[in-house]
Amino acid sequence: MSSPTPPSGPFEPADVPDDGAGIDGADAETVGDAANGSEAADDADVVAVYASLRRSEEVVDAFVATARRRRALDAEEIRVLARADALIGDVAADLSGRKHAREIARRSMVADLATAARLSEWTVTRLLGQAADLCDRFAPVVDALERAEISRQRVFTIYEAGAAIEDEAARAAYVTLALAVAAELTPGRMRPVVRRFAERFLDRSLAERTADAHERRCVEVTDLDDGLSQLLAILPTTLAHGIDDRLTAQARTIDRK
Repeated sequence: MSSPTPPSGPFEPADVPDDGAGIDGADAETVGDAANGSEAADDADVVAVYASLRRSEEVVDAFVATARRRRALDAEEIRVLARADALIGDVAADLSGRKHAREIARRSMVADLATAARLSEWTVTRLLGQAADLCDRFAPVVDALERAEISRQRVFTIYEAGAAIEDEAARAAYVTLALAVAAELTPGRMRPVVRRFAERFLDRSLAERTADAHERRCVEVTDLDDGLSQLLAILPTTLAHGIDDRLTAQARTIDRK
């Protein structure tokens, strides 16, 4: 039997049987419309994403602007409290020979501020002292707060670490170092850093500083709503953590019951 003769010409599409599976003109138009519709949907998604990003940027800008205004107001509040403390000092000087009247004048000012701010008199007294000291010995830090370069929390982190530095030149050097890191680190991260800075400039022994710290111990009770009160205590760290652990353990025991 002889072999079939292969086709001599090139393969032609017409040689393939038409089984109806091809795409006619109408189908091709449908496919094209679908592709165009998909591209249009993608374009709409892109537009929506860009619009969302613009709204996000507006929110971020508004947040930053608000934070800057709040920091400027915090600096203004510190300066106002410092002026109030100076006013109390002026009254005390005018009544230098009348101790009882001087004490009444001081308590009256503290009571007015406490009532207006809805704070305890102890808290107001503490804020007055801190504000006066900040404006007197840590003025560059308050200035940085006013320019919104640092936050109020960072201000007091710097202040608390360096408040014991008595020498003016040493304190100025400390403030320079502290402000340099305050703009870069979170308050939690900068706290141990500025404490190390402060240790370089302290001219008092640890025992002397501990004795001073003990003088600042206190307990404050603030009445809240619904028969509750807030207890604030400043005490040695070991005792504070021991109390916290004991109360936490008691609370967990109560929850299990």
